Amino acid sequence: MPRRHAQTCRVLGCAQVQPCPQHGPVATRATFDRHRGSASARGYDRHWRAFTDRYFGQLYALKVPRAGLCGGRHPAAPMTADSVCATTGVLQLATLVDHIIPITGKADRRRFDLSNLQGLCDRCHNQKRQRESTQARRRI
Repeated sequence: MPRRHAQTCRVLGCAQVQPCPQHGPVATRATFDRHRGSASARGYDRHWRAFTDRYFGQLYALKVPRAGLCGGRHPAAPMTADSVCATTGVLQLATLVDHIIPITGKADRRRFDLSNLQGLCDRCHNQKRQRESTQARRRI
């Protein structure tokens, strides 16, 4: 059976194993969020918001199946299982544009790449983020 590495507290300089008795889960999450940067610093600024409006318009113009709905994506984008709504046939409006492969910031070349984007509802996006977060923690 593979041996799992213990995760350490996210507070800088603290070597305690999680859950940290000194800082607790709330403090470690707050520290993580502070080091993560603002949404604008991560690339989700006014340019991104204007792009997302154009993105959904492009999907409608191309007559893409599920354009504007959760799971809708450009024809160049790969199929994913990120949208539970699309998998189960639920007609739910997409509330945001999601990067299939997460970007690293404003300079990432995949930031506006149509083949790396999909429309998701809040619920499906949160589930995807939770899966990615769990996988990232397992790699530490």
